[in-house]
Amino acid sequence: YAKYSVNEGIDKAKNAQILIVHSSDDRTVLAENGYDLFLQEHKDNPRVSFVLYDDRGHSDLFYDRETVFYRGILKERYIRYLLEHKVPDSDEARVAFRDDPNYVDFEWCFQLDEELMGNILDMFKKGE
Repeated sequence: YAKYSVNEGIDKAKNAQILIVHSSDDRTVLAENGYDLFLQEHKDNPRVSFVLYDDRGHSDLFYDRETVFYRGILKERYIRYLLEHKVPDSDEARVAFRDDPNYVDFEWCFQLDEELMGNILDMFKKGE
């Protein structure tokens, strides 16, 4: 259904600049069910720009490569946390893990991809 609503939205937003960002390793929304369809349909539309990564998965599109790597390390640290504290995986354990500065460095956890953010800013400036 996303294909129809996105394509319809792009067609209706006659003056909007549109940026479609995807990662080819996204297992939640496969490229052939989204990005590839939008590229095929709108590649010649000057209002639509495309960014395709190969290593950002589904939830890390806006973060830089180091942050994506760090988030992978966090998964390993969480398992170690559970073992060290002898607790099962739970919402409470996840909150306690995130609140423990020995395990999570929030500065690294949320570093945005400056190049992508610059592209987004440029897109908004184009629409002014």
